[in-house]
Amino acid sequence: MAETKSLRTRTVRGAVAAVMGPVVAVGVALAPAAATEDAESRAAAVFLSGEILDLDLDAVDELSGVVVENLGQAEPLTDASPLDLSILADLLVDVGGVELPLSDVAELGAVNQWATADTAGTSRAGAGAVADGEGVGSGVDAGYPGDLRVDLGAVVAEVLPDVIADIELELGAISSEAHLVSLSDGSGAAEFNGDYEIAGGQLSVEVPAITDLAAQIDEVIGTVGDVLDDLEAQIAGLLDNLDALDTLIDALEAVPGVRVSGPDIAVILDVDLEALTDEILGTPLGIGTGVELHLADGVLVVDLDVLLEGGLSGQAPNTELLGAEGIEQLTNSVTDLLDSVVDEVTEAIAAGVGTAELEITIFAEVSALLVTDVLDLSLAATLDAIISGDAEFADESTGLVVGIVGPLLAELANAVVDAVGGVLDELVFGDEGVLATIGEVLGTAVEILADVLVEVSVAIGDLVAITLNVQAGVPEVAPVIHLIRSVPLLGLQNTAEDGAYSVAALEIGLPAIDEGTVTLARSEVGPNIAGEDVDADVDADVDADVDADVDADVDADVDADVDADADADADVDVDADVDADVDADVDADVDADVDAEGDIVGMDHVVI
Repeated sequence: MAETKSLRTRTVRGAVAAVMGPVVAVGVALAPAAATEDAESRAAAVFLSGEILDLDLDAVDELSGVVVENLGQAEPLTDASPLDLSILADLLVDVGGVELPLSDVAELGAVNQWATADTAGTSRAGAGAVADGEGVGSGVDAGYPGDLRVDLGAVVAEVLPDVIADIELELGAISSEAHLVSLSDGSGAAEFNGDYEIAGGQLSVEVPAITDLAAQIDEVIGTVGDVLDDLEAQIAGLLDNLDALDTLIDALEAVPGVRVSGPDIAVILDVDLEALTDEILGTPLGIGTGVELHLADGVLVVDLDVLLEGGLSGQAPNTELLGAEGIEQLTNSVTDLLDSVVDEVTEAIAAGVGTAELEITIFAEVSALLVTDVLDLSLAATLDAIISGDAEFADESTGLVVGIVGPLLAELANAVVDAVGGVLDELVFGDEGVLATIGEVLGTAVEILADVLVEVSVAIGDLVAITLNVQAGVPEVAPVIHLIRSVPLLGLQNTAEDGAYSVAALEIGLPAIDEGTVTLARSEVGPNIAGEDVDADVDADVDADVDADVDADVDADVDADVDADADADADVDVDADVDADVDADVDADVDADVDAEGDIVGMDHVVI
């Protein structure tokens, strides 16, 4: 039989060369039309695979996912199985010479894995946040959130630079799907479609230098508090010598028989500096920019979905997230953020000071004969309101005082606002005020932090490697393959053998300590073969299988010169009964025994 295989292979090659000329194709298997039961389809889905920290995930049965294979069965074969998360506690990884359960390093939300091997060379699969038989993201509402948190700091602790205390990766709703669908145009070709989705993600990097900046901010707020404490005494002193108040008191004393006791002036400035500090340190800087400084925690948070143009989903196959371009973008974003930190913090302190409540009371007893009335004026307003001129005195005076004070009250209020506003501008808000001074102090601290965060950005790229939309097997010669499959070759049809193709949501590596990688949410389809519906008895009625290009009536007796080297006088009697074996010289010693199954057994891939 080896000789028969060789002869047939050469015959097919010659026919293709004669029809196609210079076209070159690799990986196309040609054979007589395969019966439907000869179709093959395969699919697999596995959420967690690869090798990391001396742990071969592919060797763990509980992580093997689902695999289905349809070898001509009439009905689709489907399997679906959520990942058993309890296995993570049983798997040990070597972290700095200490074996830790994988669950101590990685926390994973529920994920699903499904695969279907359909008929006629079609297969589908999905992994991660997917519901049974559905696509990316469908599992979120079906109990498969597919979220992941990895304590990278624990894993790479031995190689962490001094500028980084810890690093953590969080990703949401990780999923993928793959489809290899046999086309219905009779060509036997198939179309591959893959997709993936990651619903947001971030890197949280603990940086001691950020804590240093937070301590500096706390210190300068304390300095502002000292200035505000002095402000109370200074405002009280200003009111004691305020001409407008003296004028009001003189007007009361000018009434015959009136004696004024006072005035007593009280100034209270209520500002909660502790709350102000908590608010400033507890509010992230840079929200919406892709990088945030969480001052209270000393953490740089990198929003990966914002940092990467187009987001984590929808990227081109095999996109590096933290490659050279990604780290450059991170560095630029950090630099831009720090350029605004001083202004943001200073403005936050100024806003907090502006909301401080200033209360001023002016009280005096005004006696006339046996009657004692009171001068009772009060002003309660924020420093912002006083500076803007919106503050007013409330008059609770009694008796004759009311008529005397009324016309003078507006003048008094204006004088107080001017006096208080002036001292606030001098001590707090002006060019020489405390806010300007703390701006200079913070500027120095931020410059130091800027250098550190640039170093942090570079270190992240050295510690973590992330590739998105990891695809393998996607054909690049599909147009040529399709063309060759469309050419009829003496009754021979093309089998469509496609795959295996796969798409995974992402791949994570730790290049600083390990050469391995972990692949998340991989869906794989193929290799598939699309069979053809034909009469299994090829020997019966071959005239139905003969290509029209032969232009010969095989039903009749054929007298023909088949061999160019044959004697012209030889009359080749071709029996009309084509069910019999044809014995002829066709450029070679061709054994024309046709296998009743219609297959070319063991035929090689065509190389032209």
